Amino acid sequence: MDVLNQNGVNAKIVGGAVRDALFNHFSDDMSELQREINDIDIAVKLAPEMTMDLLHKANIKVIATGIKYGTVTAILKGKPYQITTLRRDVDHDGRWANVAFTGDWLEDAQRRDFTINGLYLNMDGSIDDPLGGLDDIKNKRVRFIGEPQQRIREDALRILRFLRFNSQIDVSEIDSEGLLACLALKDMINILSGERIWQEFRKILGSDNQGEIIKLMDQNGLLKIIIPQHQPLDQLMNFLKQENKFGLCDVIGRLSCLLPHAPVIINTVADDLKLSNGQTKTLNHYCATEGDFSIAETNIRKLLYQYGKKIVIHKLCRAGTLTETLLAYIKVYKIPQFPLSGKDMLARGVKEGREMGAELKRLETNWIESDFTEVEN
Repeated sequence: MDVLNQNGVNAKIVGGAVRDALFNHFSDDMSELQREINDIDIAVKLAPEMTMDLLHKANIKVIATGIKYGTVTAILKGKPYQITTLRRDVDHDGRWANVAFTGDWLEDAQRRDFTINGLYLNMDGSIDDPLGGLDDIKNKRVRFIGEPQQRIREDALRILRFLRFNSQIDVSEIDSEGLLACLALKDMINILSGERIWQEFRKILGSDNQGEIIKLMDQNGLLKIIIPQHQPLDQLMNFLKQENKFGLCDVIGRLSCLLPHAPVIINTVADDLKLSNGQTKTLNHYCATEGDFSIAETNIRKLLYQYGKKIVIHKLCRAGTLTETLLAYIKVYKIPQFPLSGKDMLARGVKEGREMGAELKRLETNWIESDFTEVEN
């Protein structure tokens, strides 16, 4: 910041870091979780080329990550800082905007989505608040900047971001003008990529107030746009009660409660939302109905070996049979490894191929049934 501001006030911290720091500062509930300050974004009056030149001269590594849009990334002590020239929108298509650079802080603020994201932090600790975002943070309120429908037409993702911030902030009441604009333009969600939808929807699923927001999305047809095949919310609401009881939060587990036990639909949803291969595999396991998930200790050990801790915790939570004692046991339990391998079979004179595979499977099954205590010699 000193480098960028050496010739006057050219740079200020903006966006999520300022918003979350202020929410932490004004929180009136000491039990409320403090928001982590991770990414720090910087807004500058300088052209991106000048920003890069100043940083290079100060021996700070800088990458032209999105110079067309005015963004460069400085790397300092291994941490990235995104630095973006002040901008105004020229035109847009509901997904991306063409921008022009400006030296006007107000113009830059007016192109942002919500008042709580239009705050700038100066190096002396003072806050520039051109659009009333500070009062909205104090009152835990999410409001669009300017006319809500216009903001949404500029970028349809703002529908989901509006819902996401309302789910993450313990709002007393959702801004009615903003909500009505989201509902009026909800079909614009269809123009968004699966990656962008999932980026916001997973944050809704992982938020403290997600139950109420998911209900609202269901009642107003928004959830059906994201997951056309979604099931009634009863299973999700019951699952949330169980997770809350034990302080758990499994986003893929919550998503699974919205889906039927149908692999074709599960994989379609995973593909639509561009889930990773690992997430898709976990989602299928969560939705599957096979297996005896009774809570006898020997059976729990068997399940942990077969499925792993995440899936067992999810299934027990879903069944309503998880207890504090059982959860503590699962967390510390060391899952054993089968002590035999192909080398041992060769030493016993078992031929490679199907015969060896079948014999290993038989021995492993017997070892599991002995509660992992007996290995045939």
